Amino acid sequence: MRKFFNDLNIRSKLILLIGGTVCALTACVLSVVWFQSLKQVRAIVQNQLDATRQMFATAQRSHWRAHGFEVASVAASADVIQALEKRDSEAACAAVKRLLKAPRPDARDSHVLSYVAIRLPDGTPLAVAAGKHPPCDPEMLSWRLPDARGSLNGVAEITTWSSPDQGPFRVFVAAVPGRSGPIGSLGLGFQVDDAQARDASQRAGVDVVFWQEDEQNQAYVLGISDANLRSHLTSVLDKQPDLHKPFDFDSARGEYEVEEVVVTDTGMTTHNPAGLHMALLESVSERMKPFRALEEYLGALALAALLLGVGLGFIFSGPIATPLVNLAVAARDIEQGKYEVIEQLRASHAGRLGATDEIGDLSRAFIDMAGGLQQRFAMSKYMSRSAYQMLEQNGSANPAGERKWMVVVFSDVRGFTAFSEDRDPAMVIQRLNDVLGLEADVVRRHGGDVDKFVGDAMFAWFFGPDRCKRAVDAAAEILAELHTRFAGKAGTEIGFGIHVGEVVLGSMGSQDRLDYTAIGRSVNLAARLCSAAKAGQILVSQAVATELEGTIPLNALPPVPAKGFPEPVRVFEVDLAPSKEPVPA
Repeated sequence: MRKFFNDLNIRSKLILLIGGTVCALTACVLSVVWFQSLKQVRAIVQNQLDATRQMFATAQRSHWRAHGFEVASVAASADVIQALEKRDSEAACAAVKRLLKAPRPDARDSHVLSYVAIRLPDGTPLAVAAGKHPPCDPEMLSWRLPDARGSLNGVAEITTWSSPDQGPFRVFVAAVPGRSGPIGSLGLGFQVDDAQARDASQRAGVDVVFWQEDEQNQAYVLGISDANLRSHLTSVLDKQPDLHKPFDFDSARGEYEVEEVVVTDTGMTTHNPAGLHMALLESVSERMKPFRALEEYLGALALAALLLGVGLGFIFSGPIATPLVNLAVAARDIEQGKYEVIEQLRASHAGRLGATDEIGDLSRAFIDMAGGLQQRFAMSKYMSRSAYQMLEQNGSANPAGERKWMVVVFSDVRGFTAFSEDRDPAMVIQRLNDVLGLEADVVRRHGGDVDKFVGDAMFAWFFGPDRCKRAVDAAAEILAELHTRFAGKAGTEIGFGIHVGEVVLGSMGSQDRLDYTAIGRSVNLAARLCSAAKAGQILVSQAVATELEGTIPLNALPPVPAKGFPEPVRVFEVDLAPSKEPVPA
């Protein structure tokens, strides 16, 4: 099966991957169905909430009409009429007391009558009872009671009123009939509190809340049917939402929607000076329960389809993805010089390398390319860094060569020929590699480049700012490290020649074998200075001394003859004792 799949072309593999994609798309479709179902369910729930609100408004309208009929019936009673006709305060007070103690007309009505007022046509009260105050308390006669004059036209009124020391009341007012017209008014009212909210909740079938809104649009809860919801609703009201639109809040029992209910067409004139509002608290979470099973079922189907698609994609993409991932890892290893990964790929992916598909071709091409890189990396050790960088950037050197100014450094091991004659060749090569390796490391640290090693000699150069100082510092450091490491052992003492000037850089040699190097009088002069240097001595030319500008102590030496130069060359020795003053060039 694996061999069959490896031999398939890339298109066949993609067809298998499409199968997994289809599974994922199926899961997405189920997810869309799930969300659409949720949307539809919420719409159904909203319709149910609207229906509940309308039914509650109808029930509340009937309830208020019953109160309107009650206040009109009581206003037409003989004791109330006689008290107003005679303007008898004592009779009015007795009538008020009887009304407060009388049982409610409807046994299901849990309202407690908490406001009774018998008033003359001009609004002057004959008798008043409100809240917890004793009936006919003289203090209440000075209060500003709700305006009841509108009821004298024969139409009962519903109004709201806030007493000076207690919460708001909802008051029903009717005119008291006389022989020639209304002789006053009667008001019956109920304090808006939790008890009234619980009573309204029985008619609504859901929780009910009453709140009062002040002039700054800040709402305060007056009564709520479920005391556990008070703190949650209060925290939302403190944020001053738009109370004329439905809004939500969360509680320990789930999500609730708050929607104000406005009762109209009661047949009575309605006023609301106290700013009272009534709203339903409907549990959306409770309404949604019957649909949660459907949502969970659709969610489970979507998850199963998604897992199936991912599983199929994982199974079928492995033969494609794994080789490519391994090639990418191998490429990063090769970039870091870990060429042993080539043999590891051959050993661990023999089957893949033998496949006839495009990935097999890619794997074989990668192995061949990596082998070529390994060979080039091995060959790069035999090239200078400048030559290697030039080939990387341009692919080949300028065949005509180029002229550049640079510092040329030559070093040579003193007495190495005599050292190598009577010693083991392996020991000679090891000693030479130690010395030359140390020189090359120091040169690179100081920004120079080793062009080549010729026997026990090193040819290096420096470019850029402070080139002379870096070259001299590198030579001094080499001498110090050699002394520290070998303490003057045979084959480890060297001399340096350093010159700065113009050279010719280019590729030189035959068509089959080229060498990227520098030639010219500057190179020759540096080589002659190196030949003249003793062990542990650094000789620099006049040009180097001039460019150093006294930054390094130098000792002037007698001019020395140099082969190829008609006149003796002025020479300076680098003073390796830092306490001495530099010699002017």
